[in-house]
Amino acid sequence: MPKGFTRGVSLLLIASLLDTGCTKTQVTTVGRLEGPKTESLQRVPATGTYQAMWTDSDRHHLHTIADSSRFAHTGEHLGFQKVDGQLLAKHDDVRLPLQRVPSRAKYLVWYNQRTVQTQFGREVDKAGAKSVEVLQTAAVVVIVVAVVGWLGYEAYKHPESFFNTDDSDTSCNTAH
Repeated sequence: MPKGFTRGVSLLLIASLLDTGCTKTQVTTVGRLEGPKTESLQRVPATGTYQAMWTDSDRHHLHTIADSSRFAHTGEHLGFQKVDGQLLAKHDDVRLPLQRVPSRAKYLVWYNQRTVQTQFGREVDKAGAKSVEVLQTAAVVVIVVAVVGWLGYEAYKHPESFFNTDDSDTSCNTAH
């Protein structure tokens, strides 16, 4: 097998293995409500599904509020509001009561987690696409060389039938 072909296949395999680590998890929090505040509203920076979450101590152990998922587009607003002891979720002009939020909740936030491709991942994808293009071109060249080689071999092996210049073939007689 040609050394260049083996090297190309090896690089393609390595690139596909590297592709598994080319993403990162991105967390976005918006509409934070904490302490004595009674209202919050903040612009959503990235489209996605946001969950209302709470904690009673630090901000690292968040708990999901049941049935609070909202799909929000970039530029929309999410937040919270406390009205007469009732906690409301806000999504632009919509107000929804939040059920089952413990009274010990000191911090509320809308939370979104998504996987995004890193720059390295985008470069690996570009290299992979270029490799596929090169392999497709190489495959066409190999097929053309194989066909030409086969024709040359047939011409060498059977020159009398391959280069038949005798016009006495009557299989395609045309009437004059």
